[in-house]
Amino acid sequence: MQETVNLNTVTLDNTYDGNGNKTKNDFKLKFTLKPIYSISSIRKNSPAEACGLKVGDIIVSIDNVEGYRYTLQTINNLFKAEDGKWLNFVIEREGKILKFRFQLKSIL
Repeated sequence: MQETVNLNTVTLDNTYDGNGNKTKNDFKLKFTLKPIYSISSIRKNSPAEACGLKVGDIIVSIDNVEGYRYTLQTINNLFKAEDGKWLNFVIEREGKILKFRFQLKSIL
């Protein structure tokens, strides 16, 4: 969904064009809300834990797709994908961007 907010045009008293005429400034703002996902738990002895992911890590991307493009359901389903599938995560932790890669394995 895309929304824009139109603001009233404001003429600034000190803004003039090359001919000395006052100019008009048109402002438009666009607000986009995007979800931010952070890791809330990691299973003990899992591939995610072994590769270094931590609770609180913010997901920047998964397999080269921006994190905000996923739904929470889709992210959860990625972890239930076929055994042996590789996942590539880009994470933000304490202001730093980190990359992780691990292979899914069956818990049974």
